[in-house]
Amino acid sequence: MYRASRCRRNPRGAAILAALLAAGASATPAALLARPLDPLRLTPEMRAWAHQQAPPGLDPELRMERLLDTLLGPAEDALRYDASFNGTAEEVFAAGRYNCLSLAHLLVALGREVGVATYYLREAAPRSFRKEGDLVLVTEHVTVGWGETGARWELRLQGQPLALRLDRISDATALALHYSNLGTDGLRAGRPQQARERLEAAVATDGELAGAWVNLGVARRRLGDADGAEAAYLRATEADPAHATAYVNLFALLRARGRPDAARELIDLLDRRGNRNPFVFLMLGDAARDDGRLQEARRLYRRARHRGPRHPEVLAALGELALAEQRERA
Repeated sequence: MYRASRCRRNPRGAAILAALLAAGASATPAALLARPLDPLRLTPEMRAWAHQQAPPGLDPELRMERLLDTLLGPAEDALRYDASFNGTAEEVFAAGRYNCLSLAHLLVALGREVGVATYYLREAAPRSFRKEGDLVLVTEHVTVGWGETGARWELRLQGQPLALRLDRISDATALALHYSNLGTDGLRAGRPQQARERLEAAVATDGELAGAWVNLGVARRRLGDADGAEAAYLRATEADPAHATAYVNLFALLRARGRPDAARELIDLLDRRGNRNPFVFLMLGDAARDDGRLQEARRLYRRARHRGPRHPEVLAALGELALAEQRERA
């Protein structure tokens, strides 16, 4: 089911454990930060269990193998994957379910308990995005590693695409991801106030999580705070200039606020950020076409094609524009 492999071997057919991040908690941002969640907390029973499975005297690699064999092996009581479960180490151990981040919490905590220097690893770029209305859901890969660069071992599970590059992240970033997941769950459940509190805790813990800023903007907009939403979307474009959803949501917000030059404002912002994402220009072109501004739509589609000449969506948009201009042959 799993394998622990040295990163320098890059084994075929193995993959980093992946899961959609999204989950739930409460309290105000200030209270959350004053008494932050501890996703690595172990109960006395968990500590005793870890030392029983991985007794002193074993090599670090073997200690981790013993823990993994028990937690992820073929036994009926082994942990089972559940993409919607976003728990702490303690919650995973009690429930017997995990997603990628929650399993990483458990393994980092247990590894450190038995004397292995474990840490979090995250794929350098999100693997995919999808939207549910104005909410962006990001599929990211998080796993656990141990050992030093060049002789690093990392948890890999079969059946998932191989990550091209993994970066080590701090415990603080992992905590911010956890808060972000809780906020996303609040949005999906229709609890924007709760979501806002959790997402504000996420960006206060790590201000470079563009997805958390985008979803914080969603929460603020749903609560009627248009200025706060705009500020969050702008901050997302600073954290990640290529994060298309930040621009899409910002454009929709500017138009809803009666800003007639919303497209011009956004294009200026794109140029300042050095954005190379063709889909943002495609979105702007669609809006211009729908408004009957066909010459502007053509200009925007051409900018999209310059950035993504092989994307079929861009070519299809140019075809739709030609039809709107009654140039059927084109």
